[in-house]
Amino acid sequence: MFCPSAWAARLLQVHVYASDTLVLRSSNDDRGTEDAATVWRSLQQAPIMLDEDFPSFTADSIDPLRTSLDGDVRLTISHVNRILAEATVSGLTLIRNDAQDERWFLPLKEVERTAAAAGLPLKPEGIGAEGVGLLSVLVLGVFLCVGLGWAVWRRG
Repeated sequence: MFCPSAWAARLLQVHVYASDTLVLRSSNDDRGTEDAATVWRSLQQAPIMLDEDFPSFTADSIDPLRTSLDGDVRLTISHVNRILAEATVSGLTLIRNDAQDERWFLPLKEVERTAAAAGLPLKPEGIGAEGVGLLSVLVLGVFLCVGLGWAVWRRG
């Protein structure tokens, strides 16, 4: 008899401060097992919304899908009252998918720059963890097929 496994998630808070003023914030969740570097890199896909007390950003006049924050910018990711990672950088570029959208993302270059400022390990190049798992299954499958074929051939 098998028991279903429990699934737990952590509620993560993302805060972005420009000159000590909260300008962006959002909540994300994860499976509760991710390390700080993995959680930080989710900033590339997870939108960060304008804080309700902060007025809208002025988008770039040439590219309305971009904006920049000047001066010292501090980013934090926390769970409950524990900060998982924090970075302070000089200036920050944000992007969005639509010129009317108030949901902003960090471009990959900014994700990596801020991750480095937070002291997080560099993102490994090449195959990701998911790719390594898939590759392992494929290699195992090939060995099984070859082994079974060899066994059948030896019997025949």
